[in-house]
Amino acid sequence: FMVNPLLTAHLRLYFDHVNRGSADSDYTRFKWLLLGVGILSTVSYALFAIIGRWRGNGLYLGLALPATLLLFIQPHASATNNYLEGERRYRPLAFATLLLRTSPVLFLIGLLIIRVSGACCIILSQALASLALVLVFGTHRDRAPQPSGGPYRVTDANGSRGSASRFAAGIYLASFFGWILTTSDRYVVGHYLTLSAVGIYAMNYGLWSIPYQMLNGWVDTLTRTRIYTRAAKGDWRAVNRCLGLRLLAGLTAASAGTVLLCFVGRRIAFTLLGESYWSSWNLMVLIAAGHIFFILGSSATTVLFAAKNTRILSLATVAAATVNVVLNIYLIPRWGIIAAGVTTLLSYVLWACILLAGTLFLVRRLKAGQEPELIAGSICAAPVLVEP
Repeated sequence: FMVNPLLTAHLRLYFDHVNRGSADSDYTRFKWLLLGVGILSTVSYALFAIIGRWRGNGLYLGLALPATLLLFIQPHASATNNYLEGERRYRPLAFATLLLRTSPVLFLIGLLIIRVSGACCIILSQALASLALVLVFGTHRDRAPQPSGGPYRVTDANGSRGSASRFAAGIYLASFFGWILTTSDRYVVGHYLTLSAVGIYAMNYGLWSIPYQMLNGWVDTLTRTRIYTRAAKGDWRAVNRCLGLRLLAGLTAASAGTVLLCFVGRRIAFTLLGESYWSSWNLMVLIAAGHIFFILGSSATTVLFAAKNTRILSLATVAAATVNVVLNIYLIPRWGIIAAGVTTLLSYVLWACILLAGTLFLVRRLKAGQEPELIAGSICAAPVLVEP
């Protein structure tokens, strides 16, 4: 919760600093900020572990060393991924992602061989994987100097420290209500139904959301830096084109995957989860259909981050989270676990509609504000193009 909004804000603001030629110094300051977050997280964990030990639970205090290493290293691994994405070094980024996915298993096997305790093994393997990523890719900084300026300029207001602080604060607010939107249903299921029902719903939600999250991550990696680069230069016409292409690609791929899932989903669930965790075909389709709108809303979110406008995102997330909680409380006692799938779909539809409507209006307004600059630039350039 502390690190991800910082990473999101930094990746967007990074392109403003690239235009000014101050990207490297900004990256260094950001690393110091992450160090401060690591210290705060470690102190918080230590207090939590001490209180737990005082109440008779020594588990967290026993895991203090690997947990501290993880709290310090993992944010820096994410920052390294940010830098590689910002510089569009997609090949190192792909290898870094692969390393972060596969190396924990290798470290885990090695730690088990040398007989490290089980809980410590799991946390320490994740920390060592993040450390390996930082050591291997953290020195990938051979970027050629970027020229500052360009045909478009970032205004001082957009690049000010106050604007950056408001931008980051808005992301924290949206993240909090986004957590409510995506997790409140299982708590309501646990309150009105049974713990077994919570497990079944959580396993189904987790399984059917994975393909859409992977698709969104892939599309985001391909388009986010391009959108941020054009937004930092004020080229909102190009941003609008990127948004249209991303929406088309995301909608096409997500819809095709959902149709395919309708035919093979039951077989996949029985293979991966077992028959005891399979709920129903209807729940699977509801969760999958809801994530089509998750893809569309995420596309708009990227453009809102590009514009450093989190008001629309906060409005959409607060509205969707509120509707989700209210409908869950009303429907789950009456319809059971299927109601959680219905509310997921309806909430994501509302979320995506508010985001898309607000984003299109915002981009249209920014494009209209860009017109006078383009006209003035054409007039200034005219004497150069006309022979005396």
